[in-house]
Amino acid sequence: MAREDEILESLKTASQRLQPQEAADFWQKLEAVGEMDRSALLQFLNDGVLGGQCVLGAALVISSYADGPPSPRSVTQMQICESEAALVAQAFLDATGKPPITKSQPTRDEFLTLIEKWIEEVKEAKKHGFKDFLFYYAGTGCELKDNAFQFIPAGSKRVDDYIFLASIIAKIEEAEISGCNVIFGIDACRNSPRNVASVHVVEPPHNNVYARLFSTPSGNTAEHSGWLSPFAEQMAESIPRMTGSSQIDSILKEVMHAIRESVDQEEPVLQGIDRSSSNNSSVRNSSGSGPSLLSRLKKWGYSIFSMNLSATLRDSEVEDIRISHRRRVNRHTAPTEHPRFVIIGNTESASAAISDFKTRGMGPHYLILKDGSRRQLVKEKYMAWCYNFAFWESKDVGAPDDVPNTYPGVGKINELKTYAVSIVLEGDGSEPYDDKQYATLVSLLTDIKERWAERGGLPAWNVLSAGEVEQPPPACPSPGESFDWSRKGLVDGGFTLEVKGCEMTHLPEGLGFKDALQSRLREWGYEFGDGNDNTGLENRLRAFRHRYVRGQSSGPFEFSEEDFHVVTELL
Repeated sequence: MAREDEILESLKTASQRLQPQEAADFWQKLEAVGEMDRSALLQFLNDGVLGGQCVLGAALVISSYADGPPSPRSVTQMQICESEAALVAQAFLDATGKPPITKSQPTRDEFLTLIEKWIEEVKEAKKHGFKDFLFYYAGTGCELKDNAFQFIPAGSKRVDDYIFLASIIAKIEEAEISGCNVIFGIDACRNSPRNVASVHVVEPPHNNVYARLFSTPSGNTAEHSGWLSPFAEQMAESIPRMTGSSQIDSILKEVMHAIRESVDQEEPVLQGIDRSSSNNSSVRNSSGSGPSLLSRLKKWGYSIFSMNLSATLRDSEVEDIRISHRRRVNRHTAPTEHPRFVIIGNTESASAAISDFKTRGMGPHYLILKDGSRRQLVKEKYMAWCYNFAFWESKDVGAPDDVPNTYPGVGKINELKTYAVSIVLEGDGSEPYDDKQYATLVSLLTDIKERWAERGGLPAWNVLSAGEVEQPPPACPSPGESFDWSRKGLVDGGFTLEVKGCEMTHLPEGLGFKDALQSRLREWGYEFGDGNDNTGLENRLRAFRHRYVRGQSSGPFEFSEEDFHVVTELL
């Protein structure tokens, strides 16, 4: 038992560095360790203490956007809510192996039926020892002056159709469920509806703890840009870390702080985690926040765990806080995908990019520093959360034609990031890049091309600049005007195309010159944002010219026959 004694001594030392409540929970779980042999102990640590499975026993995930008659805006907002709910539902499934109860756009009756079904699952899961449960909602809501939050189901025509949060809590209490933790994650508006009198809603005495995490303070609307709100992303990322009841409060606090740090205008609010208001004495409030027990033990050098449990990338010095949500899954078609594209961009400061990656998990797969050294932030098999708003027309980007994918103010987007590896060079885009950076880039592209040989390699038209695909088209296309696409290594390696332009005797029938040029560019793969003027087309042309039509004046901007001839040759 010498080895076991060493392990226990090591664990004892480690526990002294934990927050008090974490340490208490830790040793409570280890009371029976004395009779275990080494393999059983390691299995126990893996499954029950150090990052074992998520403790959530059941989840209900609902999206519902109800805001008047159908319109382009309401359809878009509905899709956003559905995407957020799908992200959280997938996180729960990945973390627990159990499918959550999910529904998009439920009517009032369907909403209430879902709640009843979820409560039955909660009761069944409690029989098997679970005591932590999740209710997640993305959609429309409102809150009366006395903080009585209401969910607004689809098809609601009057206030009586709304559902009080307090009513759901009452149903849980009426089901004689006790000693449990129920997490309500609510991404919805909390402003008061017009001409509605305040209603005093009394919640019954609690036999459970109800943690309510709202995306916005009382009286506010829930506004954010992008297809996924920081609230949904942080909630999804928190689920696999909920491996102990005593950790949940501190994890929810981390979620709240992370949202505030990532987006200035986001002001999430966490309510109801005061354990003194509940009869649930089996759960302690965690006063601290910080890394999970597993990451602390690993950080302090405890190497007794043979299983690969760390979220740190093997070939990177930077911990990836989003690794559990980087699986390359096309949200339209579900199966895991392999990367087929490379997107090249730039950043003015590699150190700032790395710092941002550490705190928010946002960044490219690779960074190429000014000295030519390379840093990998995200493994290629995972999806990097960058260039989220991007479009490239290709059969290799899977998105069914019947799925709307136009975002107001942004333009047409598709799943390009799901199929792409991103490489970012350190530089401002105006000063020349160093020869060492080009050498590293060509070496990396060559390596990728060889490794992807079985699925078609890396043809030149699958190597893209960020300025060619970002939506809306940026005025200063990345990686910048100083990036030299004519470098011998890029040309000889087959990572770009050298074109001179072919002569055309006539334009496509029925089109003027600008429309014909735009049609050709769209056929090549480009999109031009969501505006009706020439701005998107001009900005996209800047990226196109920089790569293929070199030597043209940067202004004043004019559409040229050379543009038309070059894109025609590419096609």
